Amino acid sequence: MDQEKRLIVAEEPKSALVLQDRRALAITDEQYQWNPQQVAALEQLGVENASQADLMVFFDYAKRTGLDPFMRQIYMIERSKPGGGKRQTIQTGIDGFRVIAQRTGKYGGRVKMEWADGSGRWYEMWPFDLPPVAARVYVRRIGWPDLTVGVAMFREYAATKYNGDLTSMWLKMPAGQLAKCAEAQALRTAFPLDLGGMYVDEEMEQANNPEPGPTITVPGDGAPSNGPDWSKMIDERMAKVQEDPDAVVGALQALFTQAKGMTKDPKILNAILTAQREAKAVLDQRADSGEKPKSTRPAREQSAPASKDDGEGGTTGHPATSPQKAKMMRLVRGGGITDAAAQHLVISRILTAAGMVHTGPLVTLSDLTQGQAGAVLEMLEGAEQDGTIDVVVGQFEPNPEDAEDAKLLAAWTAAREKYDAAQKEAKTRK
Repeated sequence: MDQEKRLIVAEEPKSALVLQDRRALAITDEQYQWNPQQVAALEQLGVENASQADLMVFFDYAKRTGLDPFMRQIYMIERSKPGGGKRQTIQTGIDGFRVIAQRTGKYGGRVKMEWADGSGRWYEMWPFDLPPVAARVYVRRIGWPDLTVGVAMFREYAATKYNGDLTSMWLKMPAGQLAKCAEAQALRTAFPLDLGGMYVDEEMEQANNPEPGPTITVPGDGAPSNGPDWSKMIDERMAKVQEDPDAVVGALQALFTQAKGMTKDPKILNAILTAQREAKAVLDQRADSGEKPKSTRPAREQSAPASKDDGEGGTTGHPATSPQKAKMMRLVRGGGITDAAAQHLVISRILTAAGMVHTGPLVTLSDLTQGQAGAVLEMLEGAEQDGTIDVVVGQFEPNPEDAEDAKLLAAWTAAREKYDAAQKEAKTRK
């Protein structure tokens, strides 16, 4: 038998075409559309509801990339659209992306792969059981002066089942799945003419997520969950509070930021904040007694110095200085937040993450104490130093389409208008 013959067998063939000469399925240089044999084979592979326009687009991608749809190197999948209806998505695996990039003759390889925790610190190897907040991958295109980077957020790509639990692969290997999404982004940016409009499987799995997105509940409250055991992680950190309260405050701050990227369950977030306040109380008590706190945290991660003038509510103490306020706004803007209401809400949420809760909307930065401003700058400056300012600020960014966030933004706008009116009236009286 001719060694170049291959059999394509369908259990329930939809046409009389059951046996095909493999050579008849190969795309030739002269072709500009699928031939009848190829269309029949595509139908047997599941591409049966695609329009003629979708088929033409798929043909263009297959011919341009050199990937074989009949060997499942590239495929078109029908997915539901958010507002109803169907759409066709062209997908391949990350290996397919690498092959396409390599064929250009300009691919210099993957240079670096990193993962971020909730505080914005990046790791070249992810050592934790908790999923990373983000993955970042750098690739080199020969002839380009700079590396190309792709960043993927866990909350945007994690795939879930209909009950909201993470799917098997995202539960077992979250770091690897997220890194593939980041690498695909980087490769698309480096080779837009070759990979534009194509996606790897891991990027598109989230398209099947139920609405709303994943909800991860505290284990033990009666709801099933394959997510992190938040109670256990809180207890593990609090077990060291007497030994090193400053390190525990920092660890709980990172945990809060990480949790906020994965769930909006108030029970989880409040549990972490409560533990953080308890740890900070231990730290403040030792400071009041004159005991110098011991810490294993790096210098730039130390909490703002505790003092009697800087209570948790921030109602007393010296006001934040003008340089502090200017630097906070510059860093928040550097994270991509340009709206004034959103900027102030981000700063207020960073205060909460640091265990220094501000009562009511943060109308003006003049309401902050120097200690509170120092806590905000500590996180933002660390993120800027690591090159992750956009990731860290993004964790606290309000979503105007979210009802709760929209209410907070409106409350700030109303409070600021009232404040500006009062300031104007005060100037008029003078």
